[in-house]
Amino acid sequence: MKRPVVVVAATSGIGRAIARRLGQDGTPLILAGRDGPAASRIASDCKARFSIEAEAVEVDMLHVEEITSFIEHIKKLAPNGIDGLITCQGAMPDQEDLLSNPEMLQDLVKLNFTSVVILFEAVARALSETGGGFLCAITSVAADRGRPRHHLYGSTKSALTTYLEGLRVRLHPRDIKVVNIKPGVVDTAMTWGLSNSAPMASPDRVAKDTLRAIDRNRPVAYSPAVFSLIMKIVRAIPDRLFNRLDF
Repeated sequence: MKRPVVVVAATSGIGRAIARRLGQDGTPLILAGRDGPAASRIASDCKARFSIEAEAVEVDMLHVEEITSFIEHIKKLAPNGIDGLITCQGAMPDQEDLLSNPEMLQDLVKLNFTSVVILFEAVARALSETGGGFLCAITSVAADRGRPRHHLYGSTKSALTTYLEGLRVRLHPRDIKVVNIKPGVVDTAMTWGLSNSAPMASPDRVAKDTLRAIDRNRPVAYSPAVFSLIMKIVRAIPDRLFNRLDF
């Protein structure tokens, strides 16, 4: 019998798409989100569509005590352990708002970086006890180079990328996969209203690429794959030219 997979921020566009693809494969689900009723609706939908076990948990990742309670709740829902956890949590507020609001900036760092580290460390301990499994985080191509318009957001994803690199090496002897998914521009609520000429992916495309990367144990995967080439070019731009850009 399959062990459940936990999806954090399951109410996001990418989170919903991942939950549905996992459900199609018959994987039991534990769906977490700050909007508890919305997470419950997604869980009920997956139960009805795919005849699987699906539970919903309300949790706000900005609060450490809620993360701790969430981990204990997972242990009760899955006494035999989980197969892995995928987190889609993250926010990308307007940078001008961040620059003028220190509290908003602090929450950005907590949500996009600190809370993920706290969550992954706790789940890594649980996976070590049961043996094997995976941890997967959705970061961003914004982590690859600091761009003027989004460097505060990008820096949180860059910090998370560095953490995942070290965690991957640390957990390798325990047979725990650590996967980093770097989406480009995705058609979700986070990107509504943004002007961008880059190719835009659907949440389902990112979900498909995410689950493929986990299955194949790819440490880092770009979604869509073309962003691997795009970001290679961006990283290669000399500073004297990059400093003149505004994007």
